[in-house]
Amino acid sequence: MHRPPPHRPDPFGAEPETLLDAHAAAILLRLTAAEVLRLARAGELRFVRVGRAYRFRPSDLERFTRRPEVLA
Repeated sequence: MHRPPPHRPDPFGAEPETLLDAHAAAILLRLTAAEVLRLARAGELRFVRVGRAYRFRPSDLERFTRRPEVLA
């Protein structure tokens, strides 16, 4: 009988995060998807490229919401 391989813990000690598309990120940030993409392209919001698509980590969205605001 074939047994499954033993579970090996992640060498980095964390489970991978779910990546969100611009629409899902926009809902969490209460912005439009276009605004999320603009912030990503401007370098204000971290993202991951998956092919041609922009994807966002929930931890990066949380970090973005906790950044100090700059008053102009």
